[in-house]
Amino acid sequence: MKKRLILLLCLLLALPLCAQAASKLENFTVKGGEMSFTYAFDYPDEYVMLRYSTSRENGEVALHSSDGHFEGEVQLVCTYDAEKVTVKVENLAQYNQGKASAMLTAAEAPAAPRTTYPEGVKKEKKVKDFVCEPIDGGVKYSFTAPGHQSVRLKFKTAQQDGTIVLYADENYAYSGELLLPYTYRKTNVYLEVYPTKGSRVMGEAKAVRGYTLTAALEEPIPGRLSGVTVCVDAGHQGIHRTVKEPMGPGVSGYTISKGGMAQGKVTWRMESIVALEYSFRIRDELMRQGATVIMTRETEDTWLSNIDRANIAEAGGADFMLRIHCNTRSNRKVTGIGVYGPISDYSRAAAPLDQYKAMGQALLDAMNASVGYKVEGNKPTFNSEYAGSNWAKMPCFLLELGYMSNKEEDVRLSHPYYQQQLTEGIVQGVYEMAVIRGLIEEE
Repeated sequence: MKKRLILLLCLLLALPLCAQAASKLENFTVKGGEMSFTYAFDYPDEYVMLRYSTSRENGEVALHSSDGHFEGEVQLVCTYDAEKVTVKVENLAQYNQGKASAMLTAAEAPAAPRTTYPEGVKKEKKVKDFVCEPIDGGVKYSFTAPGHQSVRLKFKTAQQDGTIVLYADENYAYSGELLLPYTYRKTNVYLEVYPTKGSRVMGEAKAVRGYTLTAALEEPIPGRLSGVTVCVDAGHQGIHRTVKEPMGPGVSGYTISKGGMAQGKVTWRMESIVALEYSFRIRDELMRQGATVIMTRETEDTWLSNIDRANIAEAGGADFMLRIHCNTRSNRKVTGIGVYGPISDYSRAAAPLDQYKAMGQALLDAMNASVGYKVEGNKPTFNSEYAGSNWAKMPCFLLELGYMSNKEEDVRLSHPYYQQQLTEGIVQGVYEMAVIRGLIEEE
């Protein structure tokens, strides 16, 4: 009895907190359109997750607002009917803050073609020649389903899923493109084919959502970083080879690449693609301010060893090397930015330790300040644990941009607004390091 009373008391105490959390969301409205809906609401956090669902599809979109007012439009992939769309707002810890719904306007759906099909073709239980390939913004697919004039195509990614009705041509062949605007770059897209009626899987295929990352500038724009050369090293890569390398000059032991990397707790993204996105942003921002930039890789299918990366920086005459990474921990509450400098014969020759530490502190402070993290008391770490840094002949820092194992930080790390904020902090840090190094004069 005593335990029940205690439990009841805890629940009663928790109710005001739940009501308070739910009351943060205000003025939430949803209006339906043709295969789309608009939303508007006020919420005090800068980032939220919008989740939507109809009878045919579901999805989620990470949103940002600097002033607490959110509004916009979401496009649907395969909901053509005049039906209800339900929309929920969650904080980044994935706690529901409220929901609203609206009726969609009927849209014109793909119609069955007027064609004559061959007679006497038996309905096959499995599709044939199922191919799924990446395209920019989604995937393309093709297959044949003998005897089936129509089928259902189910798609699923970490951010979107739904069911589309497809119609065959005169040879029972199917093909098309599936664009997924709210699915992140290089996220797996899983496809399954079903008969129009029934639950038997007729075929399965998958591919990554295609993407193209391109540089914004071909040449540096004269600015405060003119004359400074920076190597931007996107950590990890989309392909793996096992290689054994010495830890570094003056450092004992070897390292063996195991291909491991961080993966998002919410986004399910791999560290290699997130690091590449940041590297392009950093490249462009450095060049906008006059710096010359060397990229160790510009695609996911580039393979490089640790020593390869350091050699690229040296061959390009880099004044600094930035190694871009994301972190992970079993403790999913851990968040924050880390800056790591090397201790090796090369690092000792590159700069005095006190100057190295001053540069690392300037870089860490600028990054923290750019995204509103606590700056006081945070210090860079110097060790000989990272072979790729030990082999660098110029000042080199490994940047851990945040923890993909933390729900909130994982979502922010992939949001364009946050990526640009953090990028600007990194470039500010490069400017301060160049001043400390005596490469440029302080403005």
